[in-house]
Amino acid sequence: MFWRHKDTDYIKYRSPKLSLVVELFVCILGSLYMLRWSLTGKLPCFLIVWVTEFGYPVIYLAIIARSVRLLFLYRLSEAKLATAITHDIGDGTKKFKKRRSDLPNLKKRSSDDSGMEMRNLTYSADPSTVNNNITYPIVPLERSWYHKHRYLLSTNFLNTSIGIALAFHIMVLIIIQVFSDKIAIIPQVAVDNCFDGWEWVPHQIFIVCYNAVLFILVILLRNVADAYGIRGELLHMSAVNMFFDIFFIIYFQTPIFRNIDPHDYAVNLTFIPLLTFHYHMIIRPVLATRGYPTLTSIFLRQNRGSSDFGFNSHPLTATKLSFEKVVESYNLWEQFKLFAVQDFTVENVLFYERCRKLKFDWITEDGTEPEMSSMEMEIQDVYNTFVAPNARFMVNLNGKTRRLIQDSLKRREFSVDIFERALEEVGELMFRNTYPRFLQSRRNTHLKWEEVGSV
Repeated sequence: MFWRHKDTDYIKYRSPKLSLVVELFVCILGSLYMLRWSLTGKLPCFLIVWVTEFGYPVIYLAIIARSVRLLFLYRLSEAKLATAITHDIGDGTKKFKKRRSDLPNLKKRSSDDSGMEMRNLTYSADPSTVNNNITYPIVPLERSWYHKHRYLLSTNFLNTSIGIALAFHIMVLIIIQVFSDKIAIIPQVAVDNCFDGWEWVPHQIFIVCYNAVLFILVILLRNVADAYGIRGELLHMSAVNMFFDIFFIIYFQTPIFRNIDPHDYAVNLTFIPLLTFHYHMIIRPVLATRGYPTLTSIFLRQNRGSSDFGFNSHPLTATKLSFEKVVESYNLWEQFKLFAVQDFTVENVLFYERCRKLKFDWITEDGTEPEMSSMEMEIQDVYNTFVAPNARFMVNLNGKTRRLIQDSLKRREFSVDIFERALEEVGELMFRNTYPRFLQSRRNTHLKWEEVGSV
């Protein structure tokens, strides 16, 4: 069921292949500990050491890889929106330059990082109070650290890094097996006191190192927000893992437990983190995809309720008419753009906004149409920014739609309706995917709609 829905947003952003690899090792570890519990004194120590000291790094590396991926997805979306709202996306958009009152309260993270902290942005409640002479400085996307190092987000880089780390663990295990009698296969196989010995020292060192990396990532993720609950899952898994890792390091380093029976019940506390991984890696995404409430959503609903959702006179619902109200409302649309950063679909929102401005606002102040050269420049810039292959803000369009736009540009058939089909396609995509999650996020937060603006 998990793999069947691998292309849905709730699962594809969770790295489905990596999640299944983790689930495989969770099942292997769980089976090993159940067999060790039932087959007292019959499981060889080399099997326990190899499976444990190789299986846990796989889980650690998966959590780290997913944390890095989430961090980059959010910061890149954040940087794209910051670029769009602080200066013209391209040279052909001077007519639509943002004004100070149109912009959110941006907070710099550091002097050398152009990314903006978007999680708690607030917009001006009254867009009519405008100072046309003041604009924010340019924030190029290319100056973002995450954009410069976006290769770290690639599947090849993550898979290669994980492969190198696991190869290193295998080398360490081979060396341990060469010098240890307890996990040797020849001349005899040891089966007693498998958890007592220096063979576990490298594993404990790796545990400390991985937990240090997880702690750093937890700090980096503190201001990250996503629409899929991935951050909450990663923080919960990291916290549970850290707690039990520290517990077992102290447990096995205490002198009174040095000769611990490998079948002691305390060792089976490892089932708690294993079940935690299983729930967050597989069960929770499937429940969300199938439309069933997760434990987190039930808790939020019981403790927060839905009284903050919608206006008393104009509630927002999952209808096309309600979505159009959001599009037409200045403040709600700005909030929708901020949510698109968490949904990793900010390109769609920016493209939709740009096309609407091109279609409805391409009129000069005196009511006449601009020169054709200016229109051609604007249309070409929209294409280069959102539609062209490898565009900086490339939107996910149907192949036929993309080809029709390219053919029109080749024939130099410039028109404000050139992106009409793409506009409808992206609008439908936002309505079907981003907008329902936008509504759900409002139900589970204490957002006061009267502070956002009225429909």
